[in-house]
Amino acid sequence: MTRTVLTYGLLLGATLVALKMIEYSYFSFRLSLDIYLGIIAIAFLGIGIYAGLKFRKKAIPPSDTVEAKIDEEIIKELGLSKREMEVLQQIAEGHSNQEIADRLFVSLNTIKTHINNIYTKLDVKRRTQAVSKAKSLKIIQ
Repeated sequence: MTRTVLTYGLLLGATLVALKMIEYSYFSFRLSLDIYLGIIAIAFLGIGIYAGLKFRKKAIPPSDTVEAKIDEEIIKELGLSKREMEVLQQIAEGHSNQEIADRLFVSLNTIKTHINNIYTKLDVKRRTQAVSKAKSLKIIQ
């Protein structure tokens, strides 16, 4: 902690000295105000980039690591098709049957059939039960 405070203190002191030197050169050599402001803007840009790189949050993991958490073995054991998994994911996202049908470019009756198949394979009676069981089985996120 002390080292960090000391480092930033020295950095701010060096910045103050640099700004005073620029101010002196402005008054001594009559640099134009545009040049003076440009130098200060570049200095603050550099500080901003440094702070942004130093303090930014960690990146989100790639999507393939998220998909690795899904248990493919259980999906095969339950006999869920790829399309049924897509419908189940849409249900988990909170979409209605009509919205799912529109997103997957199929009829409403097809979606109802897929949902009934999902209910049978997961041994549930409601959407919320299906989502809860699928999450506990780790077949959806």
